[in-house]
Amino acid sequence: NDFDALVTRGMIYMYQGNLKKAFEDINNALKVNPKRASFWNNRGLIYMRLNQIDSAIKDISYAITLAPRYANAFNNRGMCFYAKGDFERALGDYNEAIKLSPEYPMFYVNRGVSLHASGKSQEALADFDQALKLRSNIPEAYIGRSNVLLSQGDLDRAIDNASEAIRLDPESAEAFNNRGWVRYQTGDVAGGRADFERALTLNPEFAKAFSNLGVMLTDQGDYDTALKSLSKAIELDQNSPLVYTNRANTWLGMGKYQKAREDFNKALDIAPENPEALNGKAWFLATCSRDDYRDGGAAVELATRACDVSGMRNWSYVDTLAAALAETGDFDKAIE
Repeated sequence: NDFDALVTRGMIYMYQGNLKKAFEDINNALKVNPKRASFWNNRGLIYMRLNQIDSAIKDISYAITLAPRYANAFNNRGMCFYAKGDFERALGDYNEAIKLSPEYPMFYVNRGVSLHASGKSQEALADFDQALKLRSNIPEAYIGRSNVLLSQGDLDRAIDNASEAIRLDPESAEAFNNRGWVRYQTGDVAGGRADFERALTLNPEFAKAFSNLGVMLTDQGDYDTALKSLSKAIELDQNSPLVYTNRANTWLGMGKYQKAREDFNKALDIAPENPEALNGKAWFLATCSRDDYRDGGAAVELATRACDVSGMRNWSYVDTLAAALAETGDFDKAIE
């Protein structure tokens, strides 16, 4: 009946990856004391690890009902909304977390990630800088800066920030994955592959690294190896819209349009407002070489939603909208 001991052990189990035992301990603690907000928040974290995002949101929201000034619960719920591609609600929760605890640097890091995903690169960079002002040795902040600088075309500083994250934490699979992506974007395919493989050595179940490696291999025309890597990513994370979108693009390269459509649809089933998923399917519907798969009207609708979610700040989504408008014959708007 010692609920504090149960919760503490449960969280240790969670960090060890033993989610079944973690869940049992937190549930037993809640049976003894169902009014402790942190217990609901912690069970929400376990649901997040299990990729049961809606259940996580439900638990964390109840924690906030019990403790309306619970900053970490707002942050964690923001992470859930981010995972669903609902960046607006994620930003709302991060804003509240920062309002309640402005001295906590990871809240700025998480908000910066959502701002960058929303196309607000300068605001994102300011958040990563603020996190580093509060604490100068946060690898995640340097990873965030690296991604923003990459999107702005500042490739040298993007690599410098990625390398700094690795210096701070040489066992960070996330940091190697990030630098691998930057290297790939700069044309250093060998360096990118080496970093992705190092990330997977550090964490053999790192879905994002398998996904990024698959994207790079697709770009190189190595579709069979890419497909294996992306399918492994989906096996590890069946609730990621981005991974399904990436595999759909591989199917497109192989000319397997029905499989591509199925993966695009799966991505949007998981996250109907995820801009990458919206953009991916819109491009497919606007440009597929098979007439029976093209649908200009639907492509315009999806591309418009992608542009709206990103605030018209992502050139690739606007480019897709142009292609979709051209497919419908609206060339004046396409040119505009």
